[in-house]
Amino acid sequence: SATPGTQTLRRQLLTKAKDYYVAFTETKPESEEIKAQLADAYQSLGIISRELESNSETVEVLAQSIAIRDELIDADYERQVNLLEKLTTLNELAIAYDRIGELPATIEACEEIKRIVNSGTLRPSLRVDLAYAKSLSTLGTALSRMGEDAAAEAVQVESVDFLAKLYGDEKNRAGVRMTYAEALRRLAVTETESARLDTARERLELALALMDANDRKDSDRVYNTGESVVYAAVSSSLAGVYWDAGESDKAIATMKQCCLQLEAIVEANPLVAQPIQILGNCYNGLAYYLTATSHDEALKIFERSLPLLTKATENRPQDIVMLKELA
Repeated sequence: SATPGTQTLRRQLLTKAKDYYVAFTETKPESEEIKAQLADAYQSLGIISRELESNSETVEVLAQSIAIRDELIDADYERQVNLLEKLTTLNELAIAYDRIGELPATIEACEEIKRIVNSGTLRPSLRVDLAYAKSLSTLGTALSRMGEDAAAEAVQVESVDFLAKLYGDEKNRAGVRMTYAEALRRLAVTETESARLDTARERLELALALMDANDRKDSDRVYNTGESVVYAAVSSSLAGVYWDAGESDKAIATMKQCCLQLEAIVEANPLVAQPIQILGNCYNGLAYYLTATSHDEALKIFERSLPLLTKATENRPQDIVMLKELA
């Protein structure tokens, strides 16, 4: 939502709903309908908690949602619906594990998504395809962080190829564009690390074009929190490729545009930590590139990054190490 504080209020309301459903199921445990609603509440609470904090509590809440889904699936209660919701929650859980550094758990969550999709128990749909594609991207990144580079790249290529086909079939689906852009970025990062800069550049420019295509009907549109993560990551990666190629003007222009977009996101969501942290990081990146042309301007931009990162660490204490390094 673009209303300041809305997500914090929503989390408070969901927490109250969760408490109500927990108490309700304790007195009426035979009600599968209420159990399904409780799973929904845990899932929503976990997703919002991840956006606001992304800590071990998020993992616990999402795991509770999955445990309830499994009970409902075993009871054959609205099996298709609960399997679909479980895919969504597993993807969120994989990301949450990744953010606290539990990479084996990240991989296991992604592998479970693959098992469900390949089991044939779910009817084919765009939602199933996107859940599978997102899990491939997360899996590739986790494998890369564990040093399994060949396996990581193979998974990332599979994700990009899968989404390229999907995008060709669903050109007007914003969700496909965003997921495709993120998959392209992750593969490009792997290619950059192995000095395949030309290929990486092509993928990143395509990713940014996909996100721009998402905006053509509304030039004043502001990305939501999840989209801002992808947009900033693609922009930062592309700016880095430009910089390494000696194209400092392009690197600076790319980061300036990214900062403008993120400023609008932070203004719309001043209580959400992640966009604040990302904007701080982007200011810091822009300041680095500006040192090639103007030290004074670079210092001003860097000074803008520190209070943002300080504010972000209030909700994400794990980032305090990064803040100390920047200082």
